[in-house]
Amino acid sequence: MKNRTIKKLATAMFLCAGMAIAATASAATPISAHEWDISGTASQGQGTDWLTLAASRPYQVGSVQSKTAYGPNENLKIEFDYVSWGGTGADGLAVYLFNADANNAGASGADGGALGYCGVKGAYVGIGLDQYGTFTDGECKHGKHERMPYTNNTVIRGSEANNYAFQGSYWIDAPLDCMSCTSREQAIGIGFVKRVVVELNSRQTSPAGYTINLWMNGLAVFRGFEYIQDAPRRMKVGISAATGAANNYHEIRNLQVSSSHEECFD
Repeated sequence: MKNRTIKKLATAMFLCAGMAIAATASAATPISAHEWDISGTASQGQGTDWLTLAASRPYQVGSVQSKTAYGPNENLKIEFDYVSWGGTGADGLAVYLFNADANNAGASGADGGALGYCGVKGAYVGIGLDQYGTFTDGECKHGKHERMPYTNNTVIRGSEANNYAFQGSYWIDAPLDCMSCTSREQAIGIGFVKRVVVELNSRQTSPAGYTINLWMNGLAVFRGFEYIQDAPRRMKVGISAATGAANNYHEIRNLQVSSSHEECFD
């Protein structure tokens, strides 16, 4: 019986590894323009492996979006390093999926509390790192800049079709940004780099949607969030960051997306 159990486990591990397509929209350092569309205020620093999505200036919004599209039966793992520093502490970053076949698909969302997600054309689901509290606000108004009381939250918001409706939030017991830092190197040196991993496991039963997990520096921020909505036939991955009247640098590197048809990511 013991041998049979081991054999089953080995078979499952083989299938998982065999079906996984590692780094199908990967980006080595620096982030590759062959695999990603970079737009808005996003720019690759000269001689650096960091992509600045939003600089520490007012009303910035920048994004990076995969050129690879994924189907609704694929599990996705999106991972990257994130550092936010300088400025006055706003607004945050969003990881999202959007309908690749929508009209004007992926067109940028708004600045400020929208985090570059609310307003995205074809948006399906967004997971925000909400430093200023504005993405947590029930309205998620495009360009909303008033500071809210819910700083350092992770927030799940819905699709464009559902007006980017608030789905849920989880507080992070650590600051997401280093406002006192005057350089990226200082922020890195005192441990403000976050390794962010977002896992979206396709629900293989009705109702459709995804089970979402979020990890930061190897620790679970939340696990098992059930997002219930039929997914588009083809989706692309996006990461955006935004500032409003208040601001921070929002930078990422070592960006990679992996896909699988197995329950590999848990």
